[in-house]
Order: sequence, then structure tokens, then C-alpha cells
Amino acid sequence: MENDTGDDAVVKLVLIGADGLRMVRSVFLPEGRTFTATEVPPGRYLVKVALGAEWNIRAMRFRRPSGFAVSSAVALEEEATDLSRADGIVVRQLVASELRVPLNRVLGTRITEAEFLAD
Repeated sequence: MENDTGDDAVVKLVLIGADGLRMVRSVFLPEGRTFTATEVPPGRYLVKVALGAEWNIRAMRFRRPSGFAVSSAVALEEEATDLSRADGIVVRQLVASELRVPLNRVLGTRITEAEFLAD
């Protein structure tokens, strides 16, 4: 994730599953910073973003919010490869696809704070 906006951000990765939406990761991302999430299960995701200034950790919200947005669904895929070791043991290696999320691209679809907090 790349915060290329002019605000601090809280970013949520929301898994689109058969049972509905489920947040699997949330991160505070200051303006101009990047974050690499690991150990994220494969699937289809929404990226939800809250933008603002003066993050209030107790209230879990910005004192000066500037907006909320959501991406269209994005896929994170996983590929399995079986590797044979010299001793004959087969090891399965799982490699996830890379998903790059510049936050300014997410801002095209604005949502309400309630929609951001929904999952």
C-alpha cells in the first residue's frame, strides 16, 4: 500500500467471502509512507480508506476527517509449487500474487464513514 495522498490514512483489507464481508487487515498509514502486508489469505478484496488528520487512537477515528473511499474488488491469488528435495521429500511452496495499492486510485469511489466502519 502506498499513501500517495495529502492526508494520513487508515486502510482496511476486506475479504469478499461466501458469508459476506470480513476485514482481515487494518493499518494506519501516514502521508507519504508505504506498507507491505504479508500472510494475507488469497481471495477477492475491497480496499477501504479513511483519510484525515489527527488520528485519535482512543476513538479510532480522525479528529479532522477528509473523506472515505473504497476500491472495486481486487484479487489476490496464490500459486502452489511442489519442490522435490534431495532426500525425496516433496515440499509445497505457496506464493501469493503481488497486489499494489496506490491510495489515490481508491479515491474514485467515495463512501460514508458508516460504510467504512461496516466490517
